[in-house]
Amino acid sequence: MNASEKPTTIAYWIALALTALAVRIVVAFVVFGTIGQKSDALAYANQAREMVSGSTRVHSYPWPPGRSFALVPFFLVFGTSEPIVRANAVVFDVGCVLMAAVLAHQVLRRRSAARLTGWIAAFYPPTVMLSAWSYAENVALFALLGAACIALAAIRTSAQNGWWSLGSWFLSGCLLGLMILTRPSAFSILGMVMVGWIGFLAVRRFRPDLVGAAAHVSWGGLLGTGLAFLLGVVGSIAPVIEHHACLGVGWVVSTNSEVNFFLGNNPYTPHYKSWHLGQRRTKETGIPEYEAYVAPLVNRPDARSALMHEALRYIWERPDIFVLRTMNRLRTFWGFDYPASGRVMEDWPWCGAWGVLCSLAVEAGGYCLTMFWVICGFFLFPRAMATKHALFLIAVVVAYQLPYMIAFGSGSYHGAVIAFLFPFAGLSLDEARREGTAFWSTIKGRKWFWIAVGFFILVQLEYAYFVFAYHGSLRH
Repeated sequence: MNASEKPTTIAYWIALALTALAVRIVVAFVVFGTIGQKSDALAYANQAREMVSGSTRVHSYPWPPGRSFALVPFFLVFGTSEPIVRANAVVFDVGCVLMAAVLAHQVLRRRSAARLTGWIAAFYPPTVMLSAWSYAENVALFALLGAACIALAAIRTSAQNGWWSLGSWFLSGCLLGLMILTRPSAFSILGMVMVGWIGFLAVRRFRPDLVGAAAHVSWGGLLGTGLAFLLGVVGSIAPVIEHHACLGVGWVVSTNSEVNFFLGNNPYTPHYKSWHLGQRRTKETGIPEYEAYVAPLVNRPDARSALMHEALRYIWERPDIFVLRTMNRLRTFWGFDYPASGRVMEDWPWCGAWGVLCSLAVEAGGYCLTMFWVICGFFLFPRAMATKHALFLIAVVVAYQLPYMIAFGSGSYHGAVIAFLFPFAGLSLDEARREGTAFWSTIKGRKWFWIAVGFFILVQLEYAYFVFAYHGSLRH
């Protein structure tokens, strides 16, 4: 941070928390107060109710249990009613806002840009509009932000604190474990961390001049930090994995991973809208051929294994289609958000097309506007962010996206990591505030900036076409 800038006071944090809380209370309990839990949100809430009643002790978790675990303390203290589910979602949403601001203060050298990042998180429309429902994104994002913030603080102080930093690394690992329990796809982030740690140890061994103050940390301390982090991750996920192993369903976090992989990789998966089958049950597809194809697989005693092997068989048989779908999934991950607008369309038919369009303009428009500032920040980050921090933020997002490129995913899945891009938006907004018209004179002359913006717009237009306009058959 630039010490010559106005410091961030406690008043800022209080104002940020209270504003984020007030906005979400209005949305969750007033604006969308009549729209109940549904789909994934209802499944997580019901699974948490089963946990409280003790019935989950005798069966597996078909849904990743992290989101349900986050509801359990609230249910035990306040009951399992609908308002408590909403309150839980609001609390984690506000926690995400505060953690996003903390992360920004760690990676940005300019306090004013970090404070702006916090306000972006507080008013980011896609998350505000989902605060009425217990979807998994807010718990996943809170856990990942917490893990990242603690890890960055530990890195910064490891040379001074030595072995005392092990506790921080352990806690960071525990939070990443919660992220994995909420979104098992986050195993890819654990893989990225371990590769980075091993790479750092190699550089420390052969080029210690490149690691700065860390060159003075003992080898025991360096090895201990990695082991403490890994122990935190394992300690968080081990009870769930052991629970499933004892039930004979495998060493897994949840029992739907194989199903998801199959839904994104079979002859009837749409090449672009690969999440289509994942949002519908077999009987809702309306495709007799698909129903006949999948029935023998799901009716087998080893259905999960059979589905996985069938998906792998199809990929081996048609690698060209797998590559096509993977490239499509790369783009769909960055499609605009519309879950809340979908709920408006389903539950409020009286509001008509104009009501849905207004909701979509706020939700999808808010995402696109934020991403415009993020793209600006990609080209301006050296002004207020170290390259290592920029690469770290981008690496977390890319690592999280990788599993969705090989299974299925849609634009809503980026919600679990979107706050890692907010510092870029806060930086560029701060630059625009400082420079005024000179900011646009600087940015408009960058050819690659306009290429990036143009590509982003094309991705959104393609996504809109397939989501709202294209009604082709699933047959391939």
